[in-house]
Order: sequence, then structure tokens, then C-alpha cells
Amino acid sequence: MAIFSKVLSKIDVEGRLSLTLDDNEAALPPSLGEQPVLLQVKDEDGGLWSFRRCTILKRSGIRPKLLIDDSRQFVRSRGLNIGDEINLFWEDDRASGRRDRQHKIEVIRKNRVSNH
Repeated sequence: MAIFSKVLSKIDVEGRLSLTLDDNEAALPPSLGEQPVLLQVKDEDGGLWSFRRCTILKRSGIRPKLLIDDSRQFVRSRGLNIGDEINLFWEDDRASGRRDRQHKIEVIRKNRVSNH
């Protein structure tokens, strides 16, 4: 089950990812806060992505957001567009022989009509 789901906007595709936390802030690593930290996630192909500038933005009157400033390489390499969706979730890593948990990221592409 996804901790966060986000349909990508122009800002997400051209700048940084911004995910509204809603009630899921407790699911994030405890190291995340207002100071930038490293967040490592695996994609559905097993590739490891290191987002080095992850912060939580908390401002009066708005819901807290997880900001991922250095997400452009991921967005570009995956060919993501406005309207595509990303899901961020926890998964147990049983390959290690322990019940380590790590973040995973998956991409769901919106239906694209081909002009063939």
C-alpha cells in the first residue's frame, strides 16, 4: 500500500517533487525533518535512487509536504510527464535475511494515445 501517491504536475516534472504528507508523516524515516537529508528508494526495476535533498516543509495554514529537490534525474530517466503518477511506499527487504524496511517508488503512466 502506498504511503504517498502523487499525480505529477508541471512543477514536479520540471522542478522538484512535492508530496503532501496528510496523515502519513509517521511512515517516513525519523531522520527526515526541516534539514535536508538523504532518502534512498528502489524503483520497480531494482534500481537504487538517492535523493540527497529531502526535507519536510511545515508552514502554518498548509498541510506538511515532503520536498524532494533533486528528483529531476529520476523524472527524466523514467520519461515521466505531467499526469503520470508516482507511489512511494515501504517494503520489507527479505533478501537481506532480516526484516529491513526500505522505501520503494513505482511509476504509473497515464494512458497515452499514439498517433499511428
